[in-house]
Parts: sequence; structure tokens; C-alpha cells
Amino acid sequence: MIINPDGKLFICCSDRGPMVDENGKDITIHTHTIDQAWNSKHYQKVRLEFLEGKQPDTCVECWVQEIGKNGRSTRTGNVELYERYVKNGFNIKNAIDEAKANNGVLKKSKPIDFQVMSGNLCNLACKMCFPRYSNSWSKFYKNKDINAKELKYHRNVISPANLNDAFEHIYDWPKTVRLDNIFSNNVDDLYHINLTGGEPTLLPENIDFLEFVKTSKNLKNFELTLITNTTNINENLLKALDGFSRINLISSLDGMDDIAYIQRTPSNWSQIFKNLTRLRNFSLQKINQCHHGVNSVVTALNLHHVGYFWNYLVSEKNLKWDANNISAAFVVSNEYPVGLEIVPKNVIKKIKKEFESYSSLRNSHLYYTMMDYFENTVWAENNTLMLEMLETVQRLHPELDIPKIYKIYYE
Repeated sequence: MIINPDGKLFICCSDRGPMVDENGKDITIHTHTIDQAWNSKHYQKVRLEFLEGKQPDTCVECWVQEIGKNGRSTRTGNVELYERYVKNGFNIKNAIDEAKANNGVLKKSKPIDFQVMSGNLCNLACKMCFPRYSNSWSKFYKNKDINAKELKYHRNVISPANLNDAFEHIYDWPKTVRLDNIFSNNVDDLYHINLTGGEPTLLPENIDFLEFVKTSKNLKNFELTLITNTTNINENLLKALDGFSRINLISSLDGMDDIAYIQRTPSNWSQIFKNLTRLRNFSLQKINQCHHGVNSVVTALNLHHVGYFWNYLVSEKNLKWDANNISAAFVVSNEYPVGLEIVPKNVIKKIKKEFESYSSLRNSHLYYTMMDYFENTVWAENNTLMLEMLETVQRLHPELDIPKIYKIYYE
């Protein structure tokens, strides 16, 4: 299951939910327990449809992905994860048999894998983010006297519904509806939790939750994933991470210096690098238990810079990384003001040529993914939309010289 920042429960991150009860009301951590959600009519229906070989409507995102991405989807990726859980002792056959025998109800078999988006408390206002994931996002635009419903960076942007959704709302439920209480009846059954936010390291309650998870009877088989913007790496966090047998640490970083500041306002690259080094040293000390990587969101704001940034990460000797420690997510839709579709094709040739010059990135999955986007994205015919966006960015950041930072688009 996934707990959304607002506390609503979904079957997974691609679910078109949220889950609803018999009265059509949203199932949330405020109104239902995990056990109630697990055996809701909603979840029963989805289980039974899978058992009958059907494709549940709420899972349509995966069916679409599997047609267009060589069979890959959230669903197939999770099947692979479950194979690992089975190797570690999870009896999926018993769960399937129980569901068949009890009309989709699972009493003995508990949920084992969660993504927990612990509210929207965050210290950054990322340009590709939304208010439901960051309360600082709302503060940033409100301080600029910008109404989210009218947010336009360029003439082609489509203001997504997400921007109209609870613009100034703060989801701080983990402070009162604590995760250790939510999982009090399920902690011994857990195999994996992906803890994110907001920014999960800002909440001391999340640190308490990690200590609570370490009391699980299944700790030796448990895997923790923590996604962080790497602005708040402290001793309490590292102490809480110590003791897990398998940890995936993911630093969400998109660039350095001015690019980091613009895309993830108000990032301070100097401080982030210190934190990144500290987190990296922690992972190297526990190299058999801990994997630490970087995931970058590639947008029109950093496309010209990410190759340089990734090459820097790989070339920095103290980090001891190779390109396989880096992954990327690409924003290509014009539902986002900073989507890649506004980058002019004549500049792409320059960016691609520079990217190909970084030998440290060659022969990696990252390299071939970038090449695929260079070749197959529909780029803009001219720089009109790009310059419109950069003009907006200049208004948002009068303290910066945007034409100088993005001179490749002004040449």
C-alpha cells in the first residue's frame, strides 16, 4: 500500500484510487486502520479480479505502461521485488490460497510492502513539484504573489489539476497520527518500507518510527528505502539508520550551484555536498548492507547541466561512485511548466555533443537512457517557449542573472 501525503491510502503509487469504503468514502489513516484498508471491499475486489485473470480498472496505468515500455510497469517491477521477499521467507502461495478461499479477504497474510509519503512538510520549493508534496512550494509562490491556478511559465503550459488542489494546505499528520501507532499491529510482517515526503528527515517522529521498525521480529529480512533531498543529514538520522540489515538511500539531486538553487529553491550546494559526503561515508562503512545513489529529475531547467553534474559525481574520488549509482526521471509533459518539450532542437545538438564527451558516463544505463531521450523526444522548433520560461524564472529570482546562467539558450 501507499500512504499519500494527505493520508489517503492507495494500493500502490500507480493506483488510480484512492481506496474507498462501502459508503464511497476515502480510506485514510485518519479514518481507518491498516487492517481495515487491507480487507476493505475495494481491496477484495482488486484481489479477486487479479485471481480471475482480469485487469482491474484502478490499475490501468500499468496496463498502458506495459504496452508502451517493453512490458515494464510498476506492477512488473513489484513482482520482481516480491520474488526477493519470497527468497527471504514470505509465503506468497499461502496468501494466494487464503485469498481464493476467503473471497479476497486476508486475515493471516498481512501487507508487507509500503510507500509512506509522510506529509508534505518540506524545506524546498522545487520547480517541478506541487503543493500536495511540499508546503514550502506554496509559501514560495505566495510570497511572489502568484496564484497557483494561474501559474504559467510559458504560453503552452497546461496548469495541472494538482496545482488547484489545496494550495496552502499543510499535511503534518505524522506529528499526531504517528507512524509507529499506524503500524503497531503490522511491524512484524514488514519486508519493505519506502519512506519519503515532503522531506522525511525533517520530522523527529519519522526518526522515532525508524527506531520502532527495528523492533520488528522480521528485521533481518526487512529493507528500508529512504528518499531525501540531502539537506538535513544529522547524527540522529544516521543513528536511526544504523541497525537495518538492508538500506537503500536515495539522494534527490539535480545539479550544483545556481542550477541546484533554481530547480530546488533554496538549495545550498555547498551544504548539500557536505551532507552527501557524510551520507556516502555512512554507506561505504556499511557497504554490504547499504546502497546509496542519486536520482535526478531532468527538466528544461537542468538538461544542459546534468551531464556535467553526473560526471562530477562520478569523478569526485571521495564519493567512490560510478554511473550505475545514478538514475534519472524525465519531465516531458507540458502539464509541467519546466517540461522538456520546450527545449529547442538546435540546442539539443550542443547538449548531446557535450554529454557524449563525458567518458565516465559511457556504457552505463544512464548514458543510454539519455541518448534515447535525445533521439526520441519531440523538441521545440525554436527557443520562444524556452525564453518565455526563463523570463518567468528571472522574475521569480531577481537576485540571479538568468541569461548568464542559461547563456546556451541566448546565444
